[in-house]
Amino acid sequence: MNRAIAICAFLLVVAALASAQELVTAQDYFGKVSAKFGTTKDYSCDFTYTRGETISTGKMYYRSPNLLRMDFSTPKGQVLLSDGEKLEILIPSLSLILSQTFSKTTGRQDVASEKGLRMLSDGYDIAYLDTPGSVVLEAGSKEQVTKLKLIRRNASEMYREIVLSISKDLFIRRWEGVLEDRTSVVMDYVNIRTNQNIPASKFSDEAWPEANVYPDFLTGGG
Repeated sequence: MNRAIAICAFLLVVAALASAQELVTAQDYFGKVSAKFGTTKDYSCDFTYTRGETISTGKMYYRSPNLLRMDFSTPKGQVLLSDGEKLEILIPSLSLILSQTFSKTTGRQDVASEKGLRMLSDGYDIAYLDTPGSVVLEAGSKEQVTKLKLIRRNASEMYREIVLSISKDLFIRRWEGVLEDRTSVVMDYVNIRTNQNIPASKFSDEAWPEANVYPDFLTGGG
């Protein structure tokens, strides 16, 4: 009897060790998400952007490695274009284009891309929010996600902390950030469709109406 108990105990220990070895660290899981975006040539999705009391909605398009377009339904007609080195925002109601150029060394990368995620990995410590397992997206929801919490390593990063909710297919479902002034910023991505061969012309401003251009609006130019 004692021998049987000892064997059972040994098997339980081995099983526990095997389970621990299979546990994916938060950093490794984040790497899988980054790799997923690395194999995605393009995608489109519906988005909802919330900052404080302001809510914007629309359709987003991305083409690897750095082309981004956001067509806003709220505010209606507003469009954002970015190629990693230049950001443009068309505001038709004001007949205005806000423009910002970034250096080639720093650039600007949207978080929902392989390079953008690598930049986050360089600037933030990554851990599971509560558990490595899947949890509901929010109270009252049945949608299951894995949540990662990112804490900045130095004050030069824009966000104090970030929470990423990752879907079972390793795409970002929700992105939540806390700015320096404690303002909350949330981006929801739904209806994601990948590898549709979105043409580069989709990200061109050639069809935009004539408007006054305000350059370097983020850095005080103009």
